[in-house]
Amino acid sequence: MAKLGISTGSSPNDGTGDSLIDGAVKANSNFTEIYTAIGDGTTLAIPVTSVTAGTGINLSGSTGSVTITNTGIANTNNLRTDFLEVSGISTLTGVLNANGGVVGNVTGSSSQVTVSDESSDTTCFPLFATAATGNLPPKSGSNLTFNSSTGSLTATQFVGGGAGVTGISTLNITNYGVGLGGGGGGSDTLASVTARGATTSDLIVANGNIQVGAALNLQYSGNTSTILHNNLNGSFDIQSVSGINLKPGPSNVLVYDTNDVLRFKTTTEGANIYGNLSVGIGSTEVTNTPSLTLSHNNPTVAGTSGTTGNIKSIGGAPFYYDGTNWREFVLATGTPVSQPEDTDWDNVIFRNDFDTSLTEQRFGQTVYSGTSNVDLVSSPVKVGTKSARIGYPNNGGLAYPKRSEYDFTGAWTIEGWFYLDNVPAGTGVSATPLVAHTYLAASTWGLTVEQISGSLYFRWLNNSSSSHSYNNTGGRGTQISGAHSISLLENAWAHIALVRKVSNGSLHLFVNGTESANTASDQIIDNDIPTFTNSYELWFGKCRITGTNDIHMDGNIDDIRISTSQRYTSNFNPPTTALPISGTGSTTYTLPGSLLGEISLGGSPSWTGTTGVTASQVAAGQYRATFATAYSSATDYVIQTSMNDYTPATTPVGIGVSRFTTHADFFVRRVSDGANIDTGSLAIDLFKK
Repeated sequence: MAKLGISTGSSPNDGTGDSLIDGAVKANSNFTEIYTAIGDGTTLAIPVTSVTAGTGINLSGSTGSVTITNTGIANTNNLRTDFLEVSGISTLTGVLNANGGVVGNVTGSSSQVTVSDESSDTTCFPLFATAATGNLPPKSGSNLTFNSSTGSLTATQFVGGGAGVTGISTLNITNYGVGLGGGGGGSDTLASVTARGATTSDLIVANGNIQVGAALNLQYSGNTSTILHNNLNGSFDIQSVSGINLKPGPSNVLVYDTNDVLRFKTTTEGANIYGNLSVGIGSTEVTNTPSLTLSHNNPTVAGTSGTTGNIKSIGGAPFYYDGTNWREFVLATGTPVSQPEDTDWDNVIFRNDFDTSLTEQRFGQTVYSGTSNVDLVSSPVKVGTKSARIGYPNNGGLAYPKRSEYDFTGAWTIEGWFYLDNVPAGTGVSATPLVAHTYLAASTWGLTVEQISGSLYFRWLNNSSSSHSYNNTGGRGTQISGAHSISLLENAWAHIALVRKVSNGSLHLFVNGTESANTASDQIIDNDIPTFTNSYELWFGKCRITGTNDIHMDGNIDDIRISTSQRYTSNFNPPTTALPISGTGSTTYTLPGSLLGEISLGGSPSWTGTTGVTASQVAAGQYRATFATAYSSATDYVIQTSMNDYTPATTPVGIGVSRFTTHADFFVRRVSDGANIDTGSLAIDLFKK
């Protein structure tokens, strides 16, 4: 029955509520239903000791426990309680939430277990059962642990061949036994170990030695690893498809022969070979014959360092260093080899190719202390291997201090290669200096380049001259060139030569070998160049044009030479290689195959001089020089000879020469009477053609 409510009306005595008798009836009906539900209809059962809601449910009045004993509710879908005892239920479906835990046994098929990821416990114990099926309790053991932080599974022992284990990138086997040369453990061979799934990049650690087959032993002792071959007649071969690399770490690679004699050693600079070096022994290759290649070529002899016995390729030719000089190799046949040298070297007062140092190469002059933001760079380079970078990262300049040789009052030629990262922004204080003299504005002179309306112009500035000074030329100097495209110097190399003629002091500008029309007819005269005093410097890339106003270059210079002579009087082809850095003339080496020396006359003549000649007397007054290496033809050479040490020295002597491929004969006679001469000596110069 639904609960019956008593109507009280809207206000006292408004006549709308239940009458007293109706209200009493409703109250009695409600109490009757309650007493019937939890009593015997007359008396309530207090406390409630049981609940009848079907067979098998009991309620304990003293403990508050509910006991379900009948299978009649076995299909309950949802039970929620802090403490639930269930017995006799064969099937429980749905979700069981037990906040206080489940005591007893839960049987049946598992459908769902909620787990969470955990990666911090270093020691976890996996659960296992004692049989494959049945109602079994889970167990664990201290001899099987799992580290959830590292993913490592540790067991006291693994048993089985393991041949089916795959997908393991690194197999770390430690303390293994007999099969790897140690004591105890299993008896597997190295082959059977690697067959378990480790085929490449795998680490095998053994406490003893490792033996492979009957011959190869790998040993480790005292921080030294040794590979031994037990068979004295065998060999140890290393083969690789892609290459073999020996990387010794901080130490060198040493190779010894069978007598423990060091034969090969790597060094920080290369390698040393102790003993003979043979290339291609036993080779039968015809097309690609064995060879020894000097892969690096130094462009010039100057600046090439050497140690006695060094062999290097210089200028494309092989050279030998004798401890003092580089000497070029010459072959039995070939053409004369000349080492280019500056024929006007005595007039050179400054020279630097900037390949090795900022130090000047003519006199060894180091840079002036005021030099800043200058360095040698490998790019950009015009000739050689390096150039001088000026003005990076900030304004700077390259300067050399006063030398007595720095005399610009007569003839001179300033030449070199110039490259600008940034062309001048304008004129005057916005121009770019190439070369200049002194840091004292009153005596400054120099060559600058400026930009006007997108074109470049070269100017000559000399503050000691009334015609070319800053004050008398609008702060710019005298224009000495026509318009040039900005591309002449912007990120490009240009050869610039400025020449002063000694006869009248005229200046001549050559740009890439072509003289400017502004100077070709001696238009620019300057006879007010000051004497170079102790307070002056020679500057590149910086010039003090007036007061304290400096202008700077942002670019590079290469292969600079300054001479006190007029080197160019007409157009020329700019040099494509580095200018000479030594010499007073061209040095020509004796042609390969030439022989120089003398034969002492008499019954037992001897030869002194070039090796490869044997002297003998054929008859009175007839001598022979026999060649160790025969010539192809008797006309392959020419001979110049003269008489030495014959007494009296003023006696006219005639010498006749007969040439052969294997020897040359000399007939020595006194001119006055034709008598044979067998005293003194013959000087012989045999020149290969």
